[in-house]
Amino acid sequence: RSENFEGMADQFAAITGATQEEAQMFMDMAAGDLETAVALYFDAGAQAAPAAAAPAAQTWPKPDWFHVIWAGGTAEVPEPWRKQGLGFSESSNYPSGLVQTGNGPCGILAVLQGLLVVLERERTGTVCIDSKPSAAALAEAITRILVRCVPTPESPVQLAQWKENVGEDVNLTAVPVAETLAAVQSRLETFTSAGGALLLLYSAVLTRTCEQVRRDAAKDGGELPLIVGPFSLCSMELMGLLLRGCAGGAVGAYHPMTMQHQDWPAVSVGMLSHAEVTGDVLVCDSLKSPTGHVWVLHQNDHFTTLFVGGGEDEVARSQQQGGEFVVHEWNGLPPLGPRLRSCKVQAAGGVARAAPTEKKDTYVKPLPGEIDDIVCAHPDDKAVHPRNWKEWRYEVVLAVEDDEVQGVARAADAPAPELFPQGEPGPGPWRCARCYATRFKTMCFGQNEAGAESCQHCGKPRAECGWSLWLAYDALPRGWQHSMDRRHGPQIYGLLRTKWPRAHCALTDE
Repeated sequence: RSENFEGMADQFAAITGATQEEAQMFMDMAAGDLETAVALYFDAGAQAAPAAAAPAAQTWPKPDWFHVIWAGGTAEVPEPWRKQGLGFSESSNYPSGLVQTGNGPCGILAVLQGLLVVLERERTGTVCIDSKPSAAALAEAITRILVRCVPTPESPVQLAQWKENVGEDVNLTAVPVAETLAAVQSRLETFTSAGGALLLLYSAVLTRTCEQVRRDAAKDGGELPLIVGPFSLCSMELMGLLLRGCAGGAVGAYHPMTMQHQDWPAVSVGMLSHAEVTGDVLVCDSLKSPTGHVWVLHQNDHFTTLFVGGGEDEVARSQQQGGEFVVHEWNGLPPLGPRLRSCKVQAAGGVARAAPTEKKDTYVKPLPGEIDDIVCAHPDDKAVHPRNWKEWRYEVVLAVEDDEVQGVARAADAPAPELFPQGEPGPGPWRCARCYATRFKTMCFGQNEAGAESCQHCGKPRAECGWSLWLAYDALPRGWQHSMDRRHGPQIYGLLRTKWPRAHCALTDE
């Protein structure tokens, strides 16, 4: 392995808390790509080592609100949360970026960062990546989160402060909404110091009230606590509380229990989610089109902040079909951060359409000769160009006629799909197209040795059942190129295309 590979494995271990052996294994599985390895690790349901029990002297009676936030059995708030203050990364390439000290609080920081960007645009009409951090803006962003959490117009904001030790019990100060900004400004140092992110979280929950948080989560089919999993990550219920003041975690365009169309009220900071990239959820319109042109990026189990930079002209280009503009992503978590990275976008397909009012099946049955699936990339190409997926060949299986497969009618205005000739058999191993088409029923993927004239699985002659082809990335239809971008490229490309379909994306540091 190369020295670079070993370094990436070290970064993987730092991000996930995995052992070096696990890091090497997942990096191998991901062909040396760090983002893919981390995604595989969390998708596999990896478990962190259980934390050592806190000494009896450090335990304290847990009030009701603690159990709304933390899982049962939590004796001590995890160290990354106790250490996390709301401090800026003045030495990075984005001085106004909030720094994350360890795994866990990324969701809180991403929302707060998004509001800081919104406030800068409101104040100056533009967003500059070299802008200096502002204590006044930080206090205003904290205030906006807390004020939106009040359950009724007459309810006060509850500001939390540590009674004694960071991460333990808090004292509360009830503050009228109109006086919240001044109160936050007067105690801003408690938010910027260690445990400041916790104080923001506790203040938000206690302002909303435990009873209302429970009702919010249940209404959207969710559950508590707000901090979940072995790595103490922010749940979607917590993200809902921070983004709109309601602890409902249903971010999709269709309610998870009733499947009825739904949408959030207008929000200044939205969200683009990896769950839409994988096809699990269609994110609702308000989150996809926030008024501030700022998004929280939900990348597996990590949240970062994305925004359109520049002034109103740049924002206008981001709304136009064919518009060219630049977006910026802030990630405050080492070792990949603290860092701002920029991506050039050309919105070939404009912005995403509004979600249909009824959830419908969108699967269109492929025509014979159309690409049915891409199995894998050629291992030789991956070895020669380990990170440049656009230089790889891909094993493609063409669709075959199958009366058992049904789908909706192709839209009348949809372009005709590209059809590929079967051509002449190649010299290497091949995959039976008919066996592959039924792989989910039979768990047979149709692999055959080189030179075989008939499929060893179904017994049909190769000429009758069809075989897989190897196509270069440039030979793939645009939609399949984007699929390979999602599978092998930077995760941000897939996320951007949930907002800007068919967009051409290029990270400026590639």
